[in-house]
Amino acid sequence: MAERRFSNDEYIFKAGDPAEGVFRIRAGKTRLARDGRSGLPGGERRAPGEIFGDDGFLTGDARDSDARAVDDVSVDFLRRTNFWPF
Repeated sequence: MAERRFSNDEYIFKAGDPAEGVFRIRAGKTRLARDGRSGLPGGERRAPGEIFGDDGFLTGDARDSDARAVDDVSVDFLRRTNFWPF
């Protein structure tokens, strides 16, 4: 896993991007939204210890949502090819 950092309101990924890996939050929070919205005000939020980006990681499909940093965020990133080398 590699650590990655994102600043407040920075996109981590956008819908349609290739799903190159999965993320686990070390510090900070992220907001996930499909088509610019979700069932929760401001988007679905994830906190430290939680994982996101796993759907595309498992299937190889493109991202189906946007992920943005809320405040400063540090994540562990596991590249799909490091897990499945094919």
